[in-house]
Amino acid sequence: ALYGSIAAAFMTPAPHPKPNIIQALGLVGRYTLLIGSAGALFAGSTCALASIRDKDDYKNWAFGGALAGSIFGIQG
Repeated sequence: ALYGSIAAAFMTPAPHPKPNIIQALGLVGRYTLLIGSAGALFAGSTCALASIRDKDDYKNWAFGGALAGSIFGIQG
C-alpha cells in the first residue's frame, strides 16, 4: 500500500471525468493487488517447494523470489 500511495502521489492521473481521489484510490488498489499477489506467490511457492524437497534451504527462497519477481515482469 505504501508503494501504491507513493506512486499515486507522483503520477499524473489520466484525464477522465472521474474525480482525482477516485483515480488515486484505483492506482493504490492496483499496486496493492500487485504487491499482495507477489507476496502470496513468494510465500506459497517457498513453502510448497520446501515441502516437496523436504529441505528448507536457500534454493527454496531463491525459487520463491524468482516467481515473485516474475509477477512484476508480467505486470510490465
